[in-house]
Amino acid sequence: MYPVKKHLIEGLELDGDASAFIDVGGGTGQILQDFRASVPEYAGKLVLQEIPEVVARATQMGVGKDGRIGLQVHDFFTPQPIKGARAYFMRSVLHDWPDEQCRRILGHLKDAMTPGYSKLLINDCVVADEKAAWQHISLDIFMMAQVSSQERTEREWRALVGGCGLRIAGIYNKGEGNEGLIEVVLE
Repeated sequence: MYPVKKHLIEGLELDGDASAFIDVGGGTGQILQDFRASVPEYAGKLVLQEIPEVVARATQMGVGKDGRIGLQVHDFFTPQPIKGARAYFMRSVLHDWPDEQCRRILGHLKDAMTPGYSKLLINDCVVADEKAAWQHISLDIFMMAQVSSQERTEREWRALVGGCGLRIAGIYNKGEGNEGLIEVVLE
């Protein structure tokens, strides 16, 4: 499990955007709603960033109606408008894109991060470097065939992230599954 209290709540600055937990490409906001429910002590603001059509759908679903989750139209292929946030979070975003597009997305996030404070949390597939389960390999082949992308091994994640001037501070897995939470910091 990711140590939310130690890594996000302790040292949280409550001034402006520094308190923000941003779900980049976060769909209709289910992750932020779950985060708010499971970590009620997080005093920072929560922001859902998505393309216009998805923000409209989230609004229709009542996301943000209580003022606890802010909605913002944003294309992650453009510069990140919120600078110096506590956390930028992406779930199953980068596995949809080849390395070149991932480097563009990561570069925009890197430019927005504050060294020693901001964290990028990538919730995605982390395939074993050796003896990967057949399910993980078949998902990798599916991603390659469907969207010219891939599931990445830990070694591939480290190369991708490191090539953007960022560093993986830790990888947190729930156990047997292939999904992990990759904590990334600015070098």
